[in-house]
Order: sequence, then C-alpha cells, then structure tokens
Amino acid sequence: MRADRNLAKYESLEAFANGHLHALQRFGKDPASLLEVPAKPDDEKGWGELFNKLGRPETADGYKLDLDEGASDADKAFADGFKAIAHKAGLSQAQMGAAVGYLNETIQKAHQEAAEAAKAAAAECQKVLGAAWGDKKAVYETEIPKLLGDLGEKLKIEGVFDKLNAQGLGSSPELLQILAAVTDMRAEPGALPGAGAGEAGRPATPYQAQAALSALHGDPAKLKALQDRNDPLHKTVLAEREALLKQAYPAGQ
Repeated sequence: MRADRNLAKYESLEAFANGHLHALQRFGKDPASLLEVPAKPDDEKGWGELFNKLGRPETADGYKLDLDEGASDADKAFADGFKAIAHKAGLSQAQMGAAVGYLNETIQKAHQEAAEAAKAAAAECQKVLGAAWGDKKAVYETEIPKLLGDLGEKLKIEGVFDKLNAQGLGSSPELLQILAAVTDMRAEPGALPGAGAGEAGRPATPYQAQAALSALHGDPAKLKALQDRNDPLHKTVLAEREALLKQAYPAGQ
C-alpha cells in the first residue's frame, strides 16, 4: 500500500485523515462513490464499466421489452435490434424504456392520423360521387363490385374488390367513375336496374348507345334495311339509328 502514489503523499495517519476530510468537504460525498469518466472516447472498456454502473444491463438481452401477444417475427427482430443499439449507446433500462415509449406513442399517433385522413377522404369521395351519379349511385355501388368480381374471376385473383378498397379505391372518385362507365359499357340496353332506359329499352348512357350502334351496324338485316329505302324496315331502323346517335353523342359532348 505504501507504494500507492495516492497514499505515499501522506506522511502520517493524521495527514491521511485530514486529506480524506478535505475530499469529503470538496466533493460533498465519499470519493469512493464518485464515477470516473474515461478520458478517451474510444475507451470501450472504460465506457462500458461506466454505463453499467449507471444502470445499463450487462448485455443487450438484459433489457426488459414487452411485446404484444402475437408479435410477428419482424416485430421481434426490430426489438432485438433496438436493444442492441440501446446497449451500444449505453442506455439504462429506464432510458431505453422512455425511448420505446415515445416511439410507440409516435407510431400510434401516426396510425390514428392516417385512419382519420382515410375516413375523411372516403367521405369526400362519397360526396363527389353522389353529385356525379345522382339516382344511379345505388346502382353503381351494386354493379362495380360485380364487375370487379367478374374481372377477378377471369384473372384468377381472389377478393379483388376488398384488395382494391384496402389500397384506396373507396377514396378515389375518379377511379370509381371510370369503373361505373365500364359497367355501362358492358351492360345490355336496359340491363342495369334503375339505369333509366329510354323508350323501347334504348340505352340511357352514351357508352351503351355507342355499343348499340355498333351492334346495329353489324346486323346484316338492319344494315340492308338502312341502305335500302324500299325495305319495309327502312324507316324503323333509320329512326332507331337516329335515336341512338343522339344518345351516343349528346350535343355539346
């Protein structure tokens, strides 16, 4: 002990006692309870000992981090990675817990804001569609899922409507109006309930009228009657064609 430089400077027991009392007065506590901060940033051993004294677990696995039941493998991997970073940074259990708590609150708030934004977008979409579709809104709300179901069956994709809804279909009035137009195009004249078919079951939309015109021009008997003024059906087919033209290409469109 006499070789210790900290003790060698005291010439007597009384001098040692006085030195100890002086240290207590200076630091306000027993010098033995003070922590030594490493002088070099790369002193891993020194910093590790200091962090451990300040409450860091001996290893990253020593952190207590509770996961919800049914946590996924990705959640578990994230937790392990977070604990490793926290241990390397020298965080105590309390510090790590505070960081995780803030992270959870931030994520929860972001999810809540996203849900509220999606709800508002869906409400605005319904408002736009109500103005655009009018009385046919209920018709399209029935026919669009049928259309997507048929397409999904053809493409061998299950749950197309639900998947598209999850991706924002219900918040896109433009896309829904396009799908509504497709339901009109694929419908037979007067096939859509409430579609407002005209006289003699004529199509009520330009898309349906254009499809009917194509069918008329492709009908050999009607085409012959249309071209032959002496044909008994000439006037009837001509009137049908003129009515379809007006519906297919409304004035100003």
